[in-house]
Amino acid sequence: MKVGDLVKCKDDEGGIFGLGLVIEEETTRDLMVRVLWLSGSARENTVFDGKDDWNWKSNLELVKAI
Repeated sequence: MKVGDLVKCKDDEGGIFGLGLVIEEETTRDLMVRVLWLSGSARENTVFDGKDDWNWKSNLELVKAI
């Protein structure tokens, strides 16, 4: 995953938890990326829109590579 990629976050049951854009890559261990969230999950009652945070790559799935 690299900056500009569109990703989705998976929950424990394999459902989609959110959709976001990778805005920064971790440079030391290459295990995490910072994601700007475009949408959250109504089922999980999360509001991610416009927020960003660091996420483990293992919890993300690539939707569209740039």
